[in-house]
Amino acid sequence: MEPGAGGNQLGLKHRIIPPLENDVPMHRDRVGESSGSEKITRAIFIFEDPRVISLSLFERKIASGHALAITGTRPNHNNQLDRFLQEGIDSFRFSEQFANWSNAEIQRPYFRMLVRGSQFWDLLPVILSFAGLPENYQAEFPPKRARANRYDELDTKDKDRLDEIYRNLSSSIEGYPDCVII
Repeated sequence: MEPGAGGNQLGLKHRIIPPLENDVPMHRDRVGESSGSEKITRAIFIFEDPRVISLSLFERKIASGHALAITGTRPNHNNQLDRFLQEGIDSFRFSEQFANWSNAEIQRPYFRMLVRGSQFWDLLPVILSFAGLPENYQAEFPPKRARANRYDELDTKDKDRLDEIYRNLSSSIEGYPDCVII
């Protein structure tokens, strides 16, 4: 299976690299049919500190499925955080994914917006405008919910192990603007 194709080819969040404009899997309907004439005109990529994302995936018991969807390979951790931390490997390939999506040299004929997840609701008017949606759509949008930060709940040893996996990416994301259009 090709990296990024994974188990859910329809999800941009599962793409290691921004898809090509006429990427057929992005345009299949529920039964897998495509007219072949559709083109991607915009893409929104939501990013966040990978330590927070990975812990959320493990908490919800979907870490293995998410890694499989992104990479096309079932990870060894089997939804067990301790095994993931012992391996010390970014089995989600978040580092590569963020590097590709944020790299302006990877050109596509459509614009892509990168949005920090924690700022999503504050940036909603900008996001809706980018997506070509009317301003009044904001009233239909789900309300912002408080998010748990499982990282703060980890013991020092586990924090250190998670930091070791994602130190460089976390640092890059920390210094990245909340919203960018490429």
